[in-house]
Amino acid sequence: VYGVSAVLCCLVFIGDFFCGIAHSPLIDVQISRSSAICLVAVCVVWPLALPRSLSALRYASALSIAAIGFITLAVVCKAPAYAALRQMEGEFAVLGEDGLLWWSGDPRAWLRAFGIALFAFAAQTNAVPVACGLHEVDTNQVRWVSLCSMALALAVYVPLALCGYLSFRGGTHEDFILNYPDDDVVMLLVRCCCLASMCISVPINLSPAAQSIAGFASGALNKHPADLHRGIVTVVVAICTLVATRSEHIAGIIGLIGAGLGSIVVLVLPALICRNLLVQSSAPQKAARLSGILFAASALGFAAFCLQVFNM
Repeated sequence: VYGVSAVLCCLVFIGDFFCGIAHSPLIDVQISRSSAICLVAVCVVWPLALPRSLSALRYASALSIAAIGFITLAVVCKAPAYAALRQMEGEFAVLGEDGLLWWSGDPRAWLRAFGIALFAFAAQTNAVPVACGLHEVDTNQVRWVSLCSMALALAVYVPLALCGYLSFRGGTHEDFILNYPDDDVVMLLVRCCCLASMCISVPINLSPAAQSIAGFASGALNKHPADLHRGIVTVVVAICTLVATRSEHIAGIIGLIGAGLGSIVVLVLPALICRNLLVQSSAPQKAARLSGILFAASALGFAAFCLQVFNM
């Protein structure tokens, strides 16, 4: 289910990036966001997701890392000019719609941000594939891999988020790449990299999800695994495409998925595993402490989910 949700988010981003590319002066093609999502989904995303084996994409997955690095470099380099422009417009003096806000005391904003953070953590860590790729796993190795991955993510995403917000402040869109003008050549390249990265991310996220669904359905439907896989991929891509064309609020989608499914994957299940494993060990107090923290965080996640459902 979480993989299918990631596909939905990728398609929403694809619509934003494709429209920015098409509307640039270099291409100058007028196309609606819904048409762009349908076109890319049918012509690119769906054919890439049909094969059961993704070995052909193992080298292309490095494009995602390169795209993130290029985006970060472009946003950081452009931030001083955009920040100076906002300062000239007096946005530091008056906090209005486009003002600078460092802190929010609204608990609803914190809950929404918590749901987005849960989704980002689950999406970026890729815990299951990484765990399967480790050999001779021990506690120190798991800690080292976790520490390095989180440090690398923070080193990239903190400057990206900070410079993106300082560039546009209160006027920052949910997908802040939309803030940059379509005639910016550098951001055109950024959008192209992002579009390619999203198109590759869809089959990478969808294939394990389709295989899981096929594993549950194969016994009941009695169909060939390859045919069942193609059918599941087709249905999932069609549903996600339909939903993506109906919603432009990517932050709302990510926050809802993160607060709901993310709370289960990142908090509830680890809490149950921690309690069951460590209670039997020599550290019952540690188990109780860790599971208590995770269950408390789960309550916050589900509160964020209820808040966003109520505000839909």
